[in-house]
Order: sequence, then structure tokens, then C-alpha cells
Amino acid sequence: MEPILGCFNRPWGPWPLERALAGIAQAGFTGVGLLRQQGELVVSADSLPQEVGQVAGTILSYGLTPVTFLSRTGAQQPLTEALAHLRREIDNVCRLGAGYLLHCGVAQEDLYDQFYEVMRQGAAYAQARGVQIVLKPHGGVSATAADCVRAVEAVNSPAFRIWYDPGNVLFYTGADPAEDVAAVAPYVTGVCVKDCQGGTVQVTPGEGEVNFARLFDTLLEAGFSGPCLVECLVGETPEEVDAAAAVVHERLRKWLRL
Repeated sequence: MEPILGCFNRPWGPWPLERALAGIAQAGFTGVGLLRQQGELVVSADSLPQEVGQVAGTILSYGLTPVTFLSRTGAQQPLTEALAHLRREIDNVCRLGAGYLLHCGVAQEDLYDQFYEVMRQGAAYAQARGVQIVLKPHGGVSATAADCVRAVEAVNSPAFRIWYDPGNVLFYTGADPAEDVAAVAPYVTGVCVKDCQGGTVQVTPGEGEVNFARLFDTLLEAGFSGPCLVECLVGETPEEVDAAAAVVHERLRKWLRL
């Protein structure tokens, strides 16, 4: 089965959601992940069911598939509050018609154990709803592959896996993602397609320091077939972002041997 190739709305963030969806579809992608649009989360734990339904309908009207949105559950909250928040997010993943809830982890080391416990209990709820919570490398608890493996082992649930982000690994740690990914490859169920160059991730994938061909070779050898969503593209206008998206779509097909 071919992986879903998609984009997050982030590169089109300054413009309306419909403009982002049009650009994503025009570039040949079929999936969409939701972060912030014009400064606000498109879907969150506090989104009403009808609001999520409207977003889902808009995505589908462009011929796209909803894949994920960003979790804002914090480990600094009391456990009961954090779990209630996480469950509302999981419910909205289901309403959106997506299958993944994307989490960036926590930065403070003294919150790691609390984070693992929130994810452990949340993963049981997610599994019952057919949702997978996915941890994105973002420094802190998920800085490197070794950290991500530690998190997967601590949570110990098939409903908690990793969405590898090579640009963030390079940005936060300086490690070579094409080498780092090997340790976590069996647990990777999606990829945030992000590059890094000169200390910034605002780079069109394939034009920075990440060796995507090697990285995807390692993932494919481990049996990877999950969604691949582009997170950052360079462009000052929506048309420039559209053009960069189309280029990366072709690069992704080559890297994934499609």
C-alpha cells in the first residue's frame, strides 16, 4: 500500500484554510495535517462537534483526506485534567475522520514521567477509538531516536508511536537524521517531512542538510508505509508556496520509490 503523501497547512498559514487546501490539492497531495491557520489552531480539544464537522467537510471538498492535528495536552496539568483534555482531542480526531493525534512532547525533564503516564492512559482510550497518538521529535522528551524509543517503551501501547521529524532532530540536537532514524524505525508510523539548513527549518525539503533518500531507505527497509506530511516550504506568496509544494511532491515520490 502506498503511503499517503500530504502537507500540513503551515506553509500557507498566513492565508485562509481554503487557500491552503487548494494549494495542497493542486500540488498533487492527497492528505492534510492541521496546525495553526492565521494564528489559531484549526481543530483543538475545545472545538465543538459541528465546528470539526465543518472543517472535515471543507477538507473533503478539495478531494483531500484529514490525517492529523496537533495535540496541546500538557504534562504540567494535573493528571485528571490532562487526560480529560487528551480524550477531547481524541474524540475530535474521530469527528475529523483522521487517524492520528500529533504530540510534540514536553521539554522539562522533571515532567517526563508525568508525560509518560498521561500518554499511557490516553493511549488506552485512543486504541479503543481507533486513533494513534504519535510523538514528534521536538527536543526534550523526544529529541532523538533514542529518546523516542524510550517514550514508546514507557507508554507500552500500539496506540502510541512516532512521527519522525528529521528537520527537528537536526535542529535540536545536531544529529544526522539519516543515521539517527535507524534506532526508532520500527516504531515510525508517519513522517513530518521537514529539512534544516544553517539553524533554521524554514527550508523546502530537499534543499537543506537532511539526506531524505537515505532516511526513507532505512524506513522502507523497516516496513514503513505511513503518511508523509510536508511541514515547511519556502515562499513569500501562496503561489510561491504552491510551486514549492509541487516540487517536493515529486521529490517525495522519488525518495519513496513510488
